[in-house]
Amino acid sequence: MIEDARAYGSNIVAGRIGDSGQNGEPYQVMVNSANGSSACASVCQADTSGDGFVACNAGGAAGIPITVWRKFISAPAISFERDLAGFTVDSSITPTSLTLSTDRAIDGSHSLHATINATANSTSTIQLLNPSGLVPGKNLTVFINVPRATNWSYLQAFAQDGPGKSYRWTGNGINQVRCIPGEWNSIVVPIPSDFSASGSRIGLALGATTAGTIDLYVDAIFLQ
Repeated sequence: MIEDARAYGSNIVAGRIGDSGQNGEPYQVMVNSANGSSACASVCQADTSGDGFVACNAGGAAGIPITVWRKFISAPAISFERDLAGFTVDSSITPTSLTLSTDRAIDGSHSLHATINATANSTSTIQLLNPSGLVPGKNLTVFINVPRATNWSYLQAFAQDGPGKSYRWTGNGINQVRCIPGEWNSIVVPIPSDFSASGSRIGLALGATTAGTIDLYVDAIFLQ
């Protein structure tokens, strides 16, 4: 079993893989002995199509792996079916526009489309101010899709406390080399148990490496 697959930490089902409360689970996490990573891309050989994996020799497993995806067991808090759900562009030197799109979606028929006109070593941030429904001690889960661009290094989802916690920043992200182009990748951010909601925000920050347009799609945001 690989512990760090796409969407591994999303929509946890009690007693199934990904449930941290398990004991005596009948599987073993595969680890790349060279670098200690349990990520799919580190343990297994990707299929040439970019979808799934064909062998997990680095994890010490014989045979052909089976790639599975979980269906959402609950509706996301934000799915962009009607509007931008309050998301805006944070003031930045990187020109970014937000629109609704039907080009691709993981939930329903719409997603949030951020068009980022990047310059070298620039950062673009989209945000939702004072999000409702965020639960301290739970997770923020965001699904992202970058179809083509490689002129970026890191995409981070974040939750930032309000002034009650001095605008503390909690983030987690994905490197460009681990983001499968055109596929939905999930980013899970653990929310601190003492999160200060008043004046807080959540969002995504993308760091570009060279100039060029980057299309970023966002959908299915879970807040607990």
